[in-house]
Amino acid sequence: MNKTSDAEASAYAEYTSLRQEIADRIRMRHTLLTLQLTIAGALYSFALAQSSHLKFLLTVPFTTYMLFLRLAEEYYGTREAVLYIQKKLSPRVRGGLGWEAWRKEETIRPGGPSGKLTRAVFGGSPLMISFPVVSAVALIWAIPFTFISKRARQRH
Repeated sequence: MNKTSDAEASAYAEYTSLRQEIADRIRMRHTLLTLQLTIAGALYSFALAQSSHLKFLLTVPFTTYMLFLRLAEEYYGTREAVLYIQKKLSPRVRGGLGWEAWRKEETIRPGGPSGKLTRAVFGGSPLMISFPVVSAVALIWAIPFTFISKRARQRH
């Protein structure tokens, strides 16, 4: 083998490994989203079963925040791997490794290639509903039952 072939073989091996890492990170993001929805659903169900349990909704923002931080870590790890493939590995292979660049250009999104409709509706991602909105609703719902006495609530 010549040096070009060795360099390309090395790049392909690294690419294969990074694509596996990307797939694993994407699976973890889906798992985190499922976990978030499950925990939030369980906490909402418990809290809504009795009005005295509504203060338990205050745990939703905490769990949501912790899961969102983990999700963000997975997202940025995926993004870094994609950028490494585009900027470092692709130039080492004749003809390049074009999957990430092609996908960025050609991905079909609601509202067209730029995804303007998606960003307008979801703030860039449906995760904006499943994480911050779920937390905000829990806070708004629980705060009066936690910090305002029953007598004061009945007067209003």
